[in-house]
Amino acid sequence: MNLIIYVTEAGRRLAQRILQELPSCHIMPVKAFSAENFNNSEGLIFIGAMGICVRTIAPFVKAKTMILLFSVWTAEATMSLVS
Repeated sequence: MNLIIYVTEAGRRLAQRILQELPSCHIMPVKAFSAENFNNSEGLIFIGAMGICVRTIAPFVKAKTMILLFSVWTAEATMSLVS
């Protein structure tokens, strides 16, 4: 399972747009994210500040050898998705 995690209402709207392109994903607010979600996910798409993302997943990372891929979207890239 792949998750799209959002923080704000604007993030939820962007997650809905991404879901149209990646229909196998599931959407959830950051406050609902849990260890079970982390352990059962093949991939995570996080819409929000990088610091919030790191603090959200940090308790569930068991080893530094876990590979995490972060992609930073610019405002221009986000605007092209929502317009």
